[in-house]
Amino acid sequence: MKFSSYVALGLLLALLLSASGAFAHGGEGGGGNRPGPVANRPSVHLIETWHLLLAARDAIAMGIEAGQSDRIHEKAETVPKLAQTLMRESSDLSQAKRARVKSGVTQLSKVSEHLFTVAESGDPKLLLGDLKRIDRALRLIRAQYPEDSLPLSTQSSGGHAAGHH
Repeated sequence: MKFSSYVALGLLLALLLSASGAFAHGGEGGGGNRPGPVANRPSVHLIETWHLLLAARDAIAMGIEAGQSDRIHEKAETVPKLAQTLMRESSDLSQAKRARVKSGVTQLSKVSEHLFTVAESGDPKLLLGDLKRIDRALRLIRAQYPEDSLPLSTQSSGGHAAGHH
């Protein structure tokens, strides 16, 4: 990720934290519990991981569009580890929602493995099919969190979400 991407991510995280009131509650209550409405928000680490997953998805899409199998390989290889991190960071979810996140994580891992294999073929139909499967898994995972807590796209504006093309 470029330095400017880290700066943008840092600014976004600061904005999210200040909007959620996390700074206002710092140091109160002890025991690590987050009081009030902040308790239903994903952790900062989960949000960072989510953004890295979306960035990997976008890089895979660009690699498919440009016919760059090395870029597809590089990013497809990172997805399972990011997805597992997301799963670990989802411990605050109900059992049913956590099961759906686990299903999405499993789908991401399988699709990424397949994508890694078919990238060499350069077959756009197979590659785009896998990209759509990634998008479906990401939407499934995203749906388990509060409505405005995780974006569906790396675009900061109200643009189209990943996979809605």
